[in-house]
Amino acid sequence: MLSLRNWNWIFERWDIMGALLVVLLTPDCKNCECLFACNGGCPKHRFNTSPSGFPQHNYFCQGYKHYFRHVADTMGQIRELIFNRHPINDIMIVKKIQDSPIGRMPEKVERVIALAHVVAEKYKKCCMH
Repeated sequence: MLSLRNWNWIFERWDIMGALLVVLLTPDCKNCECLFACNGGCPKHRFNTSPSGFPQHNYFCQGYKHYFRHVADTMGQIRELIFNRHPINDIMIVKKIQDSPIGRMPEKVERVIALAHVVAEKYKKCCMH
């Protein structure tokens, strides 16, 4: 039977185990841009060799990196929505705008369009009256 004393023992060891898992990470993991998300992965999957040749590297490392890089922009946009107190569902609207032809326009084209609008407004003020 688990008593409060047993739980305290478990939680004390839990901190030690967590610290040990961080110490056992390969140098590639410790310097990885995705470490905040995967934390080195599950210890049972650490049987591969890292790109630098260190043993006990996570087997799924490349897949994790690919996935986290793929979702990074969207997660950043969701973070901004939450920070600005917008519903998270608005991410679908943001994605539709980005996927539309207008959302994919290069900056130079956008500048040309903006300049055309300015010229049109000046023409209306000058020549249409």
